[in-house]
Amino acid sequence: MATATQNISIRIAVVDGDKVRRELTLTGEQGQRALEKIREATKPASKELVVLNAASEQANDVMRELGGQAGRTGQFLAALGPTMPTPSTPMTGRHGG
Repeated sequence: MATATQNISIRIAVVDGDKVRRELTLTGEQGQRALEKIREATKPASKELVVLNAASEQANDVMRELGGQAGRTGQFLAALGPTMPTPSTPMTGRHGG
């Protein structure tokens, strides 16, 4: 059995076509910018960043081992977590001001 192909043409008219065209163009530009932001945010990490991450994980492992060897002092420091004084953090004690 032979199949028949039919072509249908439809013409669509839009009321206030210039406004619709501007809105679609604006939406397209915003959409393109949004997609570009997503594309940039999902880029794979650079080789340098992967190496830095591996080095920091190794340093973290070493610090945990040292903390375990330091007994109660190490447990206390581990409980404090990864806090380091910054220039905006006031130092207290013998050396602080």
